[in-house]
Amino acid sequence: MATSRQPRPKNDITPCWTRQPWPHNLNQTVSGKAGAVHTADFYRYFDATPHAEFLFECVARTIDVELPAETTFLRIYDAFKIEVQQMIDMPDRLLDLLFRFLRQNQGRLSKRAREKEFSALSDAEAARIETIFAEIRRDAG
Repeated sequence: MATSRQPRPKNDITPCWTRQPWPHNLNQTVSGKAGAVHTADFYRYFDATPHAEFLFECVARTIDVELPAETTFLRIYDAFKIEVQQMIDMPDRLLDLLFRFLRQNQGRLSKRAREKEFSALSDAEAARIETIFAEIRRDAG
């Protein structure tokens, strides 16, 4: 029967082992044949059930909640963009800003936004844009 030997450091940098880093004796044979070692520790698997459940919940939430919300947002945005562009010619950057302002302020343009970014809009155009936004959101549910 072979005995377990303590590993020796190769140089001053290598730490001196006080115990083996693995629990079994590498010289131990399984079948009594020379060179056959017990390798069960190398083939064990951790329990990934909590990880798989978490991943499943994330994917389910994405499919059930986030994707429908995102498609609803995109439908509203696309419909709003088409309607406003049919009414007035506006650069996409300014149209995006207009949409964001309306979303943040429950469908109303603030006084500051009307005076600064959208001063070129008439009162009738601003009111019509607010109405378009409200109708599209109502229709989208």
